Amino acid sequence: MSNNQEHEPLLNRARRLSGSAGNTARSTWSDFREFIHRGNAVDLAIGVVIGAAFSKIVNSIVDDLLFPVLSLFIGQQLEHAFLILRGADLNSERCQKEDYAEMCKNPKTIDEAHTVGAVTWNWGHFIQALVNFFIISLLLFFIIKGYTATTHRKSKFLKKLKECPYCLEDVPLKALKCKFCGSEQPPAEHSA
Repeated sequence: MSNNQEHEPLLNRARRLSGSAGNTARSTWSDFREFIHRGNAVDLAIGVVIGAAFSKIVNSIVDDLLFPVLSLFIGQQLEHAFLILRGADLNSERCQKEDYAEMCKNPKTIDEAHTVGAVTWNWGHFIQALVNFFIISLLLFFIIKGYTATTHRKSKFLKKLKECPYCLEDVPLKALKCKFCGSEQPPAEHSA
């Protein structure tokens, strides 16, 4: 600290320091606004919201349309299909009660089995989650493939770009100089 700063009145020193803190806060706010306005954060937020809605639609397709038809062949809703790995303790206090005696011997649902203390393997729920994942993946694949094909077809410049060997940015195929780094560009290779 210089000699002049040591003798500076406390109030003036506080104003000077708070000004630099204010600049830091404004700088941070400016950086945040720039980050938001870049578009990546907004695109990501939109993607998450659309993804959640899309997931609900696919779950409804699987739960309400596909699996009821499949359950006609299985004999029960696939989501409720389970195996008992360890049955309920028939000597337990709960199984001794009249209301739970039948449930302890032969639970009909996963909830009944858990109520009486049985350990279950819920294979139907797992298969349902796999089918949901597969359908979501398949639909997203076709949506992205269609979007990419449409975008590439409409863009007149997309196929006429080359990568600058120096700065690795995309420049027009016929460019003689890179607009990003100013380097001379090798002549375009013409495909027959």
